[in-house]
Amino acid sequence: MATKRKCDATVPAEESDQLLIRPLFHLDHCGALPWFLQKTSFKGRTFMTHATKAIYRWLLSDYVKVSNISADDMLYTETDLEESMEKIETINFHEVKEESTYGTHIHEKREERESRFCNTVQDIVNREGRCLIPVFALGRAQELLLILGE
Repeated sequence: MATKRKCDATVPAEESDQLLIRPLFHLDHCGALPWFLQKTSFKGRTFMTHATKAIYRWLLSDYVKVSNISADDMLYTETDLEESMEKIETINFHEVKEESTYGTHIHEKREERESRFCNTVQDIVNREGRCLIPVFALGRAQELLLILGE
């Protein structure tokens, strides 16, 4: 007997006529989108920037391939993902909406954080150690490599 997933709950998809997917695009923000577009009664329009749509395909395709979930428990398939691509309209935006996860926190200066990070990595490398840096956000690994390269 399959267990009931949280996504099996009723989604008021018919109450929405548009989805706007922002460029800050992590799996926790978009992971259920193919399911929402393919498996619910949503008939509205979905908008993304061109770059976000390109990332959407690769990020979620990778998710489908590496998931250790049985086929019965998967929210969607690679086919659902491909079919959802056809429902996404690409547009350019003329204004910026900003969010701040850490808006109430005071952080040390970026230069200080980068210096501490580089010094830590350099110390590990000098001791012939290995440095594993888990990176959650898309693009962050590339940013860290650029910082280390400087």
